[in-house]
Amino acid sequence: MKEFRDGKFELLLASDVAARGLDILDLTHVIHMDLPKETTQFVHRFGRTGRLGSESRTVVAIVTESEERQLQKYSRQLDLTISKKSLFKGDLIDSE
Repeated sequence: MKEFRDGKFELLLASDVAARGLDILDLTHVIHMDLPKETTQFVHRFGRTGRLGSESRTVVAIVTESEERQLQKYSRQLDLTISKKSLFKGDLIDSE
């Protein structure tokens, strides 16, 4: 953690359990590899980007087709705007 906070490491990989106690200044991105089963867990994860007045933040959810339905549900429940993207030849492109 010290190396990450000091800028020696640019990426921190954490489980839900580990991430619960982390407050990191200027965290700009949270990437979900597996969607949580509960809305509150989802909010807890992406809320990390908004801590301590961070202005620029991005949440990325890498999902399967079935997880996409769950993500849409979270979007409706939480009044979030989501943008669907696809990875094509190493580039993110608009999907629709």
